[in-house]
Amino acid sequence: MSEGETFDDIVALRNQLSAEFSPFVAKGVNQFALIRGVTTLGINLIRLPGTALCLGTGARSRIVNSTLTDKTPFIGIQFARNKFHTASLLRMSGLPGAVNKVVSNSDEAIQGAKKLGYPIVVKPVDLDRGEGVAAHLMTESAIRSAFDTARELSPYVMIEKHIPGFTHRLTVADGEVISVRQRVPGGVTGDGKSTVKELVEESQATKWSRRWERTRGRAPVELDIEALDLLKEQGFDVNTILPSGIFQRLRRRDNINAGGQNLDIPLDSVDQDNLDLATSAAQILRLDIAGVDLISTDITKSWRETDAGICEVNGRPQLAARRAPELYHRLLSRLMGPEPHVPADLILCGDNSTERMALIEGLDTETRDQTITSREGLRSGGVCITDSFPNDYAAACAAAIRSDVVAIKCVLSIQDLLRLGSPLQTWSKISLYPAGLNAEEKRLLPNACALLGVQPKDLQILPQNR
Repeated sequence: MSEGETFDDIVALRNQLSAEFSPFVAKGVNQFALIRGVTTLGINLIRLPGTALCLGTGARSRIVNSTLTDKTPFIGIQFARNKFHTASLLRMSGLPGAVNKVVSNSDEAIQGAKKLGYPIVVKPVDLDRGEGVAAHLMTESAIRSAFDTARELSPYVMIEKHIPGFTHRLTVADGEVISVRQRVPGGVTGDGKSTVKELVEESQATKWSRRWERTRGRAPVELDIEALDLLKEQGFDVNTILPSGIFQRLRRRDNINAGGQNLDIPLDSVDQDNLDLATSAAQILRLDIAGVDLISTDITKSWRETDAGICEVNGRPQLAARRAPELYHRLLSRLMGPEPHVPADLILCGDNSTERMALIEGLDTETRDQTITSREGLRSGGVCITDSFPNDYAAACAAAIRSDVVAIKCVLSIQDLLRLGSPLQTWSKISLYPAGLNAEEKRLLPNACALLGVQPKDLQILPQNR
């Protein structure tokens, strides 16, 4: 901070800069990480209207929006957004979906809890990220309070039979589990000699806790009313000495925003039955990408042995963008396959309209199975199939996002290349059509080649009067 500048000044400046730059920032951590991932892997990317992205080119391209794709069915997303319907569908399919019931008021919630048995979970039917969720409820008063909180967030509330264990997010992409993360709610683990209060103080002194507090204005674990209630339910208080290795949760929700942590679990340590269960759940909902939340006391053992259950399936899961960017590489590899691009040849030329048309007509007679792109329009099979474009760059992008394009011949002027850049990251072949080049275009040719990473002498020269 500069002299005379106050903390409030910094906050105001941060908010101002955030508002000014927000239109240029990828929405959500998934979108940002995907863009970084495709750049690292050399996959062509074209921004589409809204927040969608086209990855790859032509018939091998895919359209994505965060972890939604062009193969994600709307019906699957509908199921995933309704936790009650998801659980019912899973049980109907013979999988361990959570046992739950939709309730319209707190009295119904209490009556339902008596039938399901305590502990009870109360949650909104249609919200994600743990919003309004209250777990391990043991009393009628706790259920009433949790119902009121959930009802403020959604008109649809349900109760659910508690499944013992930790929540494990198994992320499925195209029929394969690519990551497993264990969610650990805010809490402390006993050492056999320290009180709960001392363990909490020790936890708050860690670097992770201090960093978490700086961003949210409070510690992830505190001995507040929620924590004291959870202790009381177990017959503990702040002066209880927890036995060594015993974990005591101090938060009813287990997501990061509630003070929880995510632990990466190696795939080879997860029982195969659990991996198969996650892929089956995603398939039943017809989701190509899914986050399957499996609650289990021991993920290394089969769900059949531990009475584990699926509490939720997320149709647009968040991945660990900062901690594990390699997950996006695995995701992209599953989505795009080994070759995400159709063959694409680049032909550099000038802006002389007569010579350009001669070039395009010559290509038209030579390449019936390829799409010719130029500002004059896209041509396929000897026929112009689009309107004209403002420039050659836009025409090439138009071909790249079409799923019916199997090969591209891109006519690109030297001026458009230097002004707008290369429309594709990789080219199968780069050629030059020198007919009609003026002195300025010839002078700029080395600059165009440098932008493409080739030498002028390496360009294939196409003959005039094709």
